Order: sequence, then structure tokens, then C-alpha cells
Amino acid sequence: MNRSDSPPVVLLVDDEPEVRDLFMQVLNADGIRSVQASTAEHALALLESGLLPSAVLLDLQMPGMGGLGFLLQLRADRRYAGLPVTVVTGDSYIAQTTRAAVEALGASVSFKPLAFDEILALAHRMIGSPAFAPPFTPELRRGKPGSLR
Repeated sequence: MNRSDSPPVVLLVDDEPEVRDLFMQVLNADGIRSVQASTAEHALALLESGLLPSAVLLDLQMPGMGGLGFLLQLRADRRYAGLPVTVVTGDSYIAQTTRAAVEALGASVSFKPLAFDEILALAHRMIGSPAFAPPFTPELRRGKPGSLR
């Protein structure tokens, strides 16, 4: 079975179990499978073990390498160069340099809390994007008009 025949899978990377569980329940209720990782290192191990997600929802502030470190590692591996990633952070402010780095690495940024319909819209936008197809389009990096950003 190749990637296009598989149902979508979203990798949820967040150190807060309540956040991961909420996102998982919302996605699963809509038929989107999710896999959880509590650290960036755990997420990288899942990828190394063969997980091929359709998209990643990624927390920025986590113990260990954190979200930005994960994103750097992810983009360094050409297998994941086009994987849609959205940083979903509870921070009320992100330094411009951090935001620029996230966007330069082809990810978008959304802020918690997100309503159920916003979680689904975000997931569907990422899943509907051409996964594993670099280079990134401006729509993927900056979000489309009316997007969650």
C-alpha cells in the first residue's frame, strides 16, 4: 500500500497530554488518525521507525530539543522536506526571529487555544496540501486568506 492509499495520519507533538488527547479526539471523530509524541525526540523516533504522517501539529515550547529543534531535524531529512507542519503554540507572543525561522522552514504558526472546528480546518488544510512535494508554495508557508493564522 502506498502513501496515497492510506488514510491521513497527523503526528501530534506536544508535551501536554491534555492537548494531545483533545487534538486526538477531535481528529479521530472526523476520521483522521493521529499518533502522539510527548517530546520532539519521541516524534523523531516514531519517524525513524517508519511512521509516515500526512501532517504534523507541533508545539513550540517543550523539554529537550523543542519544536524548533524538531523542525530543523525534520527539514534536514529530505524524506520529510515537504511534510506539512503547523506550530501550534500556547505562547501569547513569538519573537519575530523565531517566527521567521519557523516560516523559513516551511511551517505555519497557530495559537492555542483552538476551537474544535479550527483544529479540523487546520488539519484538513494541511492534509489537502501536496505532502512531500517541495518546494513549498506561499500558501503553505503563510496560510491562505481566511486561514487560522
